[in-house]
Amino acid sequence: MYKKSSKKAIQNGEPVFIDDGNRRVCAGYINNGVFIKPVKEKHILRKPEAIALQANLLELLVSKGVHSVIARLVDRDKRLRASVDDFLKLGFKLNRGFGLQVALPLSKWTDLDALKMQGSLFGGDF
Repeated sequence: MYKKSSKKAIQNGEPVFIDDGNRRVCAGYINNGVFIKPVKEKHILRKPEAIALQANLLELLVSKGVHSVIARLVDRDKRLRASVDDFLKLGFKLNRGFGLQVALPLSKWTDLDALKMQGSLFGGDF
């Protein structure tokens, strides 16, 4: 499992800052073509269940050649992965008061920790 105390591990990359109109925040880090985003439970959309990225952040990730997004669910101690292409092809746009966002339903994400567990059950490792 991804340790909660491994905050430094996700910071071994280029920090990405975004401005949502109200404030400037560090949205996550880019490391080897992967954008790593910490996500709190309260920031997961409920209807439909999805994780959203600011539209301008998604454009920035595309321009930097990022191919995947890992959402590190800090409240669940879980990691989910989706491709940037999935965001572009399967994501839906919304604006719920925090600027234009693109959301990808949770059903389109891959649970990295479940894959690791499955691999260890069969003698492999992912």
